[in-house]
Amino acid sequence: MQSLISRFGGTPALILKLVFLGAINAAAIWALPALLTSGAWVMLAVLLLAVIALDFVMLTKKFIPAKYVIFGAIFLTLFSLIPIGYTVAIAFTNYSTGHIGTKEDAIKQIEANSLSEKDSSQQYTMLPLYAEGQNLVLGLTEIPSATDTSGTGTDVGSASTAPSPEASTQTEFGPSDAASAGAAPAASAGASPEASVQTEFGPGEVASGVASPAPTESTQTEFGPGEVASGVASPAPSASGYMNVAVAEPPGGWPPTYIGTNQGLDPVPPGDVKRDSTGTVTGVNGYATVPEADYPNLDTELAAIKVPGPNGGYIVAQGFTNATELYPVVTYDATTDTFTDTTTGVVYTDNGRGSFTDSKNPDNELLPGWKTGVGWSNFTSIVTDPDVRDPFFYVFIWTFIYAALTVLLTFAAGLLLAITLNRPGMRGQRVYRALLIVPYAVPAFLSALVWAGLLNDDFGAINTTFGLSIPWLFDPTWAKVSCLLLNFWLGVPYMFLISTGALQSIPSELQEAARIDGARNWQVFRLVNLPLLLVALTPLLIASFAFNFNNFNNIYLLTGGGPAMDGSSVAGATDILISYTYKIAFASGKGNDFGLASAISIIIFLIIGTISGIMFARSKALGEERQ
Repeated sequence: MQSLISRFGGTPALILKLVFLGAINAAAIWALPALLTSGAWVMLAVLLLAVIALDFVMLTKKFIPAKYVIFGAIFLTLFSLIPIGYTVAIAFTNYSTGHIGTKEDAIKQIEANSLSEKDSSQQYTMLPLYAEGQNLVLGLTEIPSATDTSGTGTDVGSASTAPSPEASTQTEFGPSDAASAGAAPAASAGASPEASVQTEFGPGEVASGVASPAPTESTQTEFGPGEVASGVASPAPSASGYMNVAVAEPPGGWPPTYIGTNQGLDPVPPGDVKRDSTGTVTGVNGYATVPEADYPNLDTELAAIKVPGPNGGYIVAQGFTNATELYPVVTYDATTDTFTDTTTGVVYTDNGRGSFTDSKNPDNELLPGWKTGVGWSNFTSIVTDPDVRDPFFYVFIWTFIYAALTVLLTFAAGLLLAITLNRPGMRGQRVYRALLIVPYAVPAFLSALVWAGLLNDDFGAINTTFGLSIPWLFDPTWAKVSCLLLNFWLGVPYMFLISTGALQSIPSELQEAARIDGARNWQVFRLVNLPLLLVALTPLLIASFAFNFNNFNNIYLLTGGGPAMDGSSVAGATDILISYTYKIAFASGKGNDFGLASAISIIIFLIIGTISGIMFARSKALGEERQ
């Protein structure tokens, strides 16, 4: 052994030490930028202190004991002390669903989420695009607003009084013709397909060269069917009545196109915009066009994009090909730190607990809020809030009964089996002991799942085999019995093992002396064996109580905390404190409440610590008495 140790001393040991410390320091340097960027100052401080302490202790020739303690101290800090400190800090905040970010983030999200369209909202055609790295952006092209160019005071495309089927509109150029280069007024809704539009260029034409197809299947002009005065081709309609009209660039140029992201609009040079023969934008240089087949998968990404608009609103997608600028329904005033509803006039103020609320109706709250300190509110709500208090005390009482009965029943059965199988010369002793260990050897979560199947009301082996109809998992009382049965199955082998070991450690001379003095078997057990067993086993029984007090797996896998309990939307009839805390933190239908869950976790810690301290003190006194 000494030669083996000497081989790893001297220069080889120094090289291994330097390689190990080099790897640790390299990992720390790699983690520094990430911690700095995320603002994780506590973790950064812990990392730096740990690395400096490790380098100092391992490279110095002094502090020899510290070389054996430093690693345990570092891991204790990382995996125990820091999580405990973080839990305590969270318990004094409102950290929960809707109260996660900062106040500045909450203000931005409230403004972005409370959006509504106005009559003056700018409309856009939209083309989903991929930027570098497959990040989704929006190609947005303005849709020019309708303006009045006919001099008649009617906007282009606006509806007029519906003419009769034979109606004909006469202008100086001819019926239904525009006097200038503007577009002809659109036919009103309800016009008959037989209505005739006559111009000097022929039916369905305008002087400016903008096509206005006649509603009949044939359009005749002096240039020939389907043409306009400017010479731009306008193909004749198909039998279905629809046309793809090839157009030229308007005199004022195409409407501007932008790249829209959550940071804002970025104008695209006209030369980088790709269009088809109808003028529709089909792509932008430097960006990949999203295939139409992928559109159904873009819902979540499109909903997350809110582009700050040029007029104080946010441009959001309306389907896959259009977008519009929406405006906040509530507006924020930084001077007074309030939100005002522009439709109702309600003013929302900071309530000091991480939310903007209506001072006249505190339940009227704007979401999201922000994370902030709330003092002892989470702890006081356990006592003062009926929605929290009533299920908490019910769950606490059941948790105590569950843990106490589990320890009592399993210890009694395990000790009885240990005494039975501890007789010298008993046949098959090893076989019996091996069989009793089997439940302990099987993973507990598998046993819980097997028992859930055995106790199934309709198809479970227990009800089926014995012809029973017991609602093991759906009746509050029977569900509690089921939880105790599972713990009994899993706990007896453990208690059998420790009881067997403790019994074999008791000197046989003490038992023989008691029998010589006339003590019977029960008296030997009660006056000699049991006191000595309790001195040895009390720490293990305390540990078993603490374990079952927090035995989350068995409850969660067998009953899920159910069945439902009257008067509570969170706690179930078989929930213990730890599963109740889990539901509050992660599985509640009302959202996650990490602050309240952390407060209950601290209470659980104090309860277990107090009970364990009392029991250890009693066991120490018991040991001193026996000495």
